[in-house]
This record gives sequence, structure tokens and C-alpha cells, in this order.
Amino acid sequence: MSRGSTFIRWVAQTIMPFPDQDYNKRDASLPSGCKDLADLIKREQALASQCDPEPPITRHILLPEKISIKYLAEIVERDLAVIIADLVRLRCYLGKNRSIDFEDAVRLLRKYGVAAEKQPDSAPEPPAK
Repeated sequence: MSRGSTFIRWVAQTIMPFPDQDYNKRDASLPSGCKDLADLIKREQALASQCDPEPPITRHILLPEKISIKYLAEIVERDLAVIIADLVRLRCYLGKNRSIDFEDAVRLLRKYGVAAEKQPDSAPEPPAK
């Protein structure tokens, strides 16, 4: 027996543990109305947002361009773990000591009835020439 055929048999036994599986039966077709995976993801996000009605807005706040996750937890008076779980569901979690963008913070805060506006820059603009 040659060394190459031994290697092929080893690969077939270890990497491909289901040699009798019929891969022709797999189906990768998309639902109607979806032309690619991006459309499928957008469709799933739209369906998920329809399931969770947003609460009425109870507060308005000003936020900077970058916001720490701990500060968001203080704003909505929730535990940090709850905020992290919500950010994971929104697909924008980076880490508990990291900051998120204003747009992601707005999406999260809206789930808790908080409307956010961008804080104006405190630096004065240079004079026009």
C-alpha cells in the first residue's frame, strides 16, 4: 500500500466521519424574495424588529459620538449583563470596557424608551477665510 493512499484513508476516517452522507440532498436555496445572503439577513432583522414593539419615549438625552457600555447601563438603570446581552442581539457588542458608536447606542436606548440626540461639539469652529 502506498503512503498516499494511507493518508487518504486517514483523512477519510478522521476529517470526514460520515462517508455515507449524501451531500446532494443539502439545500442552499434562499427564501422567495431574497436574492443573496444580505437580503436574508435584512429580512430576519426586519422580522425581529416587528416582533418587539418599542416602548413609548420617556426621556430625552444628549450623547457624545462614542459612549461606554457602562454609561449606557447607568442611563437605562439596568445591569451591565443585560445591556451586553441586548448589544449581542443587536450585533454590536465589543467588550464591557469598550465604547460603541452613537448610532448603536441610539438603537439600544430606544429599546428602553430613551431618545438620544448627538451632543454638539464644544470646540469652536475655525473662522472662514
